Amino acid sequence: MSPTRRLSIELRAEIQASQESVRVLAKRLGVNPKSIQRWRRRRSTLERAPGPRPAGSSVLSPEDQSIIIAFRQTTLLALDDCLYALQPTLSHLRRSTLHRCLQRHGLSRLTSNAFPAGFRTGRSGGPQGLGQVAVVVSPAPTEEGMFYLFGATDRLTRFACARLSASDQAADAVAFLAALAADLPYRLDVILTDDSPAFAWPPQDACAYGERPSQPFTAACDASNITHIVMPRIRPGAAPDLIHRFKYRSRQDLQNRLTEFLIAVNYGQRLKTLGGMTPFEMISRIWRHEPMLFSRAPVRPPPWPTLP
Repeated sequence: MSPTRRLSIELRAEIQASQESVRVLAKRLGVNPKSIQRWRRRRSTLERAPGPRPAGSSVLSPEDQSIIIAFRQTTLLALDDCLYALQPTLSHLRRSTLHRCLQRHGLSRLTSNAFPAGFRTGRSGGPQGLGQVAVVVSPAPTEEGMFYLFGATDRLTRFACARLSASDQAADAVAFLAALAADLPYRLDVILTDDSPAFAWPPQDACAYGERPSQPFTAACDASNITHIVMPRIRPGAAPDLIHRFKYRSRQDLQNRLTEFLIAVNYGQRLKTLGGMTPFEMISRIWRHEPMLFSRAPVRPPPWPTLP
């Protein structure tokens, strides 16, 4: 038989069933050793259709890919953050495998309109360090009525805090500042906010004598020796985005989901910007090296509550 001749279906089946070595079998059948290797790798004896083949994965099952696609579309997390979040569920997942899967489904690059408007934390050019926190307020609609979410994110550790309020007045912002200072185990140095009425007076609210009254939130920062910086726009972060993606029946329902979300992002989500650590692990690491910066030791909360 000519080594370049196309093999019959019977010879292909014989090659797949044979236990002989490639060299011995190729010599006995008079075919090219590469043909022996090719047909032993295949599970069928039929020829493959010519032309381009649909892209697929030899590592991920269709169920695995469905999980990855749904997670990416729901969370809009970066590649490495998706990897850290999915590896406990998909232990065989690797960064290159995840990247190729997202490329095949057109999700390798997040469009600019996928993120809220404003700057990204860490790229605004301002100073960064422990105790520098960005604070925002966002409406949180429920079937019971409108509530307001005050959220804060530490720019160094990415630790997040949030509280629900019935209004978005300056007094509510002052109350959130006090709760934030009690929640964090280290001192607040800098507060970054936007120019909303809860944090700063609008430009048209000047006094008749050309002077502005002391804004309550700014006065509370000054009383606590905290530098208050007002910026035109602040990126809201993930918590307000979570609220607008889902509908909630009541304030208690929203509060339960918010508690679950904060536990997940602060104690369970590993971030690329933190070298694969969670925000709480980053705080604990700083505390071990520089305990003088803390008012108390960081304490992990009880096990995750079972929420309805």
